[in-house]
Amino acid sequence: MEIELTKSATASLKRINDAYKAKIKDGVPPMAAVRFVNGRDSDLISSVRSDLEELKAAGFVKCFILGDFDFTDKGISYMENAFKRKANEVLSIFSNVKP
Repeated sequence: MEIELTKSATASLKRINDAYKAKIKDGVPPMAAVRFVNGRDSDLISSVRSDLEELKAAGFVKCFILGDFDFTDKGISYMENAFKRKANEVLSIFSNVKP
């Protein structure tokens, strides 16, 4: 089943993924890099807040009462396979074109 997100939620998911990768690049262990906490990550949280419910429904984030959230394994996997999905879509479109 293909997951469909709004453009806004897709952009928020990309911001979360970029922040996650930046944390890992800075030496934060992956298990800790998934946690986004108010205070330390307030700018990111405020920029994606309006899309958190949609991302939560898709299983890409786990939200907590105080506004913190975790980037889930499902969200990480979805972003890791984004290029492959897009390439498959393009190839599918080209395969349907008749010469």
